[in-house]
Amino acid sequence: GVFFTCTCGCCSRRTMKALLVPLICNMLSARQVAGLPRTVNAHYFCMTCNLDIDNINILDIKEWIMCDTQHVQCITELWKSARSADNRTTIFEAFGLHWTPLLKLQYWNPVKFIMIDTMYALDINLLKNHIRNLFHLNLKTKQGGDGSGPAKSTDKATNLNIKAICLAAKAIIACGKNIMQEIWMDMHNTQLLSWIFSVSCKWSTTSELSADQTYVLCTIHLLITLIQLWHNINNRMKVLLANFMDLINAIHVANMQTTSPGDVESYTTYMHRYMVKAQKLCKDEGIKPHQLAALHIGMMLEWFGPIHAHSTPYYKCYINFMHQTGNQVRHP
Repeated sequence: GVFFTCTCGCCSRRTMKALLVPLICNMLSARQVAGLPRTVNAHYFCMTCNLDIDNINILDIKEWIMCDTQHVQCITELWKSARSADNRTTIFEAFGLHWTPLLKLQYWNPVKFIMIDTMYALDINLLKNHIRNLFHLNLKTKQGGDGSGPAKSTDKATNLNIKAICLAAKAIIACGKNIMQEIWMDMHNTQLLSWIFSVSCKWSTTSELSADQTYVLCTIHLLITLIQLWHNINNRMKVLLANFMDLINAIHVANMQTTSPGDVESYTTYMHRYMVKAQKLCKDEGIKPHQLAALHIGMMLEWFGPIHAHSTPYYKCYINFMHQTGNQVRHP
């Protein structure tokens, strides 16, 4: 249980029974608490399946092997009982696991109870990554290309190829200043409900946007403008738009207040199709661990239901409220 020296209704000591099941926090914090490597780019990067960094390009969920709970518990006990720090380091480097106090709870499942938070996996990582690396937002370019150029130039600039490099760099950019001006204008002319987070009409980089603002920008403002501009243009821009719509559809399904087996299947279908197509559109970018984590969210919806029961924004509201109430003040 949880021990309190003082509560509102009891000035003396009090013990309260508590139950801990899912671990709900951002991915980096979850990894540290659960006894995993502290970086998402570790060799064993996935918290749910046995996929490692060497096989990160496998996007077919049917080929993924889920982590075995008994195997995890066995390795962590082996780490705990190691006689020296060097032995523990060897075990951790070999398996990417170490013991955590959560394993004292016999009911705690180290595979199912580590939640993949949708706010970090979808809003902060996937949406911002799409704007930066697929749309290649760049205000320095007056009019961009169709996003078909290489993400990274492999040629060194010389007098002979500098023109080709400049043209290729321009072709990378799908959202140049001309597109951004259209987005800003539509944002200025769009009237939203009062309870929807507002986004500055002059935003220029994703770093200045919060998770809620990124969600509103991508699911409302960008759709209004890009559908008008790209729905009847050349094939490349139309494919970029269709790929973006798969991502938005997946996020919409994930954020619904109710869920069903059909919704789980729809989310997985949209997200898998988005990942595969994004790889074809930007081959130089490569798959990132947080993208594969997003594919696991379908399992989270199946195991724990709608995300409002296991996503950090809903708990942050209560945490902020508790910080503001001054409940840490002790009575004399």
